[in-house]
Amino acid sequence: MTNILSQVLKEILEDQQTSDEKIIKYMKKYPVLCEKHPKSINLACETTSFNEREKVLLRFEYLINMKSNIESNIISQHDGDVTVGELLVNDYIKNVVK
Repeated sequence: MTNILSQVLKEILEDQQTSDEKIIKYMKKYPVLCEKHPKSINLACETTSFNEREKVLLRFEYLINMKSNIESNIISQHDGDVTVGELLVNDYIKNVVK
């Protein structure tokens, strides 16, 4: 499922339609994924600038890979949570505090 989600998110991010058009299109095309991952799908649909699309795609791929590593017992749930938490703090919190 994570590989499919990654492919769909990439497809959405590469789509040049408006956010509203993408939401309608992909809700019809991938209703199950939209139901299971609404926030990820909406974020991908609402991301419009090229730089933001690249950043969001890299973030999605990182999180999906981390989830796969946890499910495969390559990394523990705790270590995965800590690693992702540190990444998010460094990207969002520390940039706001500066």
